[in-house]
Amino acid sequence: MKKPISEIDASSIFITGGTGFIGKGLLRYIEANNLTPKLTLLSRDPEKAKKKFTELKLNLPLNWIRGSIEDLPNINEKFDYMIHMAASPFLDRTGEADLGNPSRESDLLIQICERSSVKKLLFFSSGGVYEGPSTSEDSSQKKPYDCPPYIAHKIVVEQCLKSSLKNHSTDLIIARGFTFGGPFVPLMGPYAVSQFTREAISDQKITIIGDGNSRRSYLDSVETGHWLLWTLLNAKKSAEYNIGSDFGLTVLDVANIISNRVSEKIGKPVRVEVQGMSDLGLGLRDYVPDLSRTKTDLGLKPEIDSGQVIQSTVDWIWDLHRE
Repeated sequence: MKKPISEIDASSIFITGGTGFIGKGLLRYIEANNLTPKLTLLSRDPEKAKKKFTELKLNLPLNWIRGSIEDLPNINEKFDYMIHMAASPFLDRTGEADLGNPSRESDLLIQICERSSVKKLLFFSSGGVYEGPSTSEDSSQKKPYDCPPYIAHKIVVEQCLKSSLKNHSTDLIIARGFTFGGPFVPLMGPYAVSQFTREAISDQKITIIGDGNSRRSYLDSVETGHWLLWTLLNAKKSAEYNIGSDFGLTVLDVANIISNRVSEKIGKPVRVEVQGMSDLGLGLRDYVPDLSRTKTDLGLKPEIDSGQVIQSTVDWIWDLHRE
């Protein structure tokens, strides 16, 4: 891993989504490397977040602003950088209602960039925006009306921000996240690794609905924190970068790694059942990023392979499950 980012120490960073899975990984990276930026987090319930952070032994100094994205126009503090990872308040919790209001979200982001004199805005988007099998940043994107609302929302926010910030004093950076694991992964999250691990612990069986041939990859959450900071500081203006591991595994590989890890812990075999439905029929595809631009422009590459990330994810969920 590249050296800790000391240039960030004298800066101020405003983070939305800092209490989420990847947000916690970012904060753990900052804490573990003794970085000292002034951090301000947006939260609807700072007291609840502080209590949870204490339980997770996240003890770095933080400033808090109570509110949601819709409250951004009321914030008058100055920030050098902004990292926007928060879930949109304009979609329901499942993201399945409708497209939401992406232009409103982008307008709110632009307003705080102007009011707070933000030098760089990193927008955490999704690797799901790509249309075909290629995940190069130069690949064509899906049409917003032809994909799930969550992805459509990300696409339109990207487009609005690119258009509005093209000649703006705030530099826009788009980080398209793929699949992650490791510390802070939610026990009940909508992630295959979480689901498989829960099944393995409770039922001693993992069920794969498809044929198990789809490919996934996993970047460690704390390493992701490093990637985000490095990208924030070193990305080219208005560039898009894939954030994830290019060490791909089949879903069957993932299930077998989890099966073996849980078996070691419970002292019993964990069976993997493949139901054999075509992955194409389930609308699945390979979800492994092309990191060519990320490696060339930023010099980033995964330091922890996907198999190790899955094992550490199982360890994290195992500890949560025992609690």
